[in-house]
Amino acid sequence: MKFALNSVREIKRSLQLIRQDVEDVSFRRLFSSEISRAILLYWWKEIFRTIPKMPLDSATTMNQLLGLLANPEAKPQRVLATMGALRLYEEPDFDERFVREVFDKRFKPGSWNRSKKLLLQPEAPKNLQHLLQIEQTIREMRPLKLEDIRMM
Repeated sequence: MKFALNSVREIKRSLQLIRQDVEDVSFRRLFSSEISRAILLYWWKEIFRTIPKMPLDSATTMNQLLGLLANPEAKPQRVLATMGALRLYEEPDFDERFVREVFDKRFKPGSWNRSKKLLLQPEAPKNLQHLLQIEQTIREMRPLKLEDIRMM
């Protein structure tokens, strides 16, 4: 999205969008942090309004997989085992005692409990949090200093 204030008419229209006085269009006022913040927030809210938010933090299989891969302890077998366990736990008629019994009869007794210790904790999806953080950053709008950049 491109945003440009190429004419007085555009400037006044933008000021009206953020409910500011359209008569005082001096450079000092236009380049104030108050006006900049208000215009950025207005357009960010417009962008945010159009983003479908439900899929961002939903527990889809792909989001769960990505959450598991974000875990520093992730290994291929642990990730696949956890994905299988997550599918089992999501079943409405899942009975852990029954599954443990079948699992332990097929393998050695205690196999279910030993296998459960290998399961990873998936990272919570943070996509929506990132978008909310952008708005928070715009609201704070702290001045950036050259020293801050050098420290990064």
